[in-house]
Amino acid sequence: MMRRGIFLILVLAGMQMLAMTAVAAPVDGILRVLTAREQRLQRDVDMCARGVAHAEQTLRDAESALRLALSSKDRAAEATAREAVAVGRENYEGYRELCAGFAQDLRRASKSLTLARRLLEHNAEQPINAAVVEQRGQVERRNAEGAWMALAGDRAAPLRSGDRLRTGANSGAEFMLQDGATAAQIAADTELQLTLDDLGNAVVDLSRGAFFAAVNPLLIRMKRMEVRTPTAALAVRGTRFAVRQAADGSTELLVLAGMVEAMPSDGGRAVMVEAGQRLVMRQGEPLAVTAIDWNTTRRWWREDGEE
Repeated sequence: MMRRGIFLILVLAGMQMLAMTAVAAPVDGILRVLTAREQRLQRDVDMCARGVAHAEQTLRDAESALRLALSSKDRAAEATAREAVAVGRENYEGYRELCAGFAQDLRRASKSLTLARRLLEHNAEQPINAAVVEQRGQVERRNAEGAWMALAGDRAAPLRSGDRLRTGANSGAEFMLQDGATAAQIAADTELQLTLDDLGNAVVDLSRGAFFAAVNPLLIRMKRMEVRTPTAALAVRGTRFAVRQAADGSTELLVLAGMVEAMPSDGGRAVMVEAGQRLVMRQGEPLAVTAIDWNTTRRWWREDGEE
């Protein structure tokens, strides 16, 4: 039970990490968001380290109590101490697992910040509407001329309107819009196209696969963010959400915060999906909004494809 709770904390922490508040300046919006993310993760790592130290001391105290109970041959005290040791060890291992996750996220955030700085420095005279700030494994970009090119893992890459991204197996990427208002993590085996205009409006066409996005609700009020799949158009209202386009043609939407308006591509009635709700859309079938059941819902937007 403890490990399941720790795992859920890790997932939710990763989601919250994407939702850092950004300022409206388009030149350094990405840098500000990535800097805030790095600072928050550093605080999480420091706090987690204190939690590990406390959990370790609690475990040592429980082990001392058990040795004392064994020497006194007090069976009732021994049973109590054994239970305390078991709980203490589980808590200690759980904190260590949690801290390892925060430390990994911090390393990734620091690398993304460094790469984004280099990108903006090298393109100081050119406006950047969006950029890939992290890539893992096989990540390719197709430009307006139709040529696919692999992205290097040691540098950030600017994105232009009309560019397509695709990831291979066990791969992933993250892109951000120029002002930092939107950050999106792309899962493995995913392909999408990003369309941008001069006003900062964005449309993501998801052909296959999955991605998770965090959209700043303050900045998005002045712009339009839409996700399109073969079965639906999703109007984002400032939220954290995940979308998957499955091989069977269905679209699955999970809303973690805020709300998303889903409009079926066949012209059916639109529905509003709120935080904590799930929607599966299939051609010719009525829309059904249900509560997210984390005991049965696969976390398919994760880069490794595991539950």
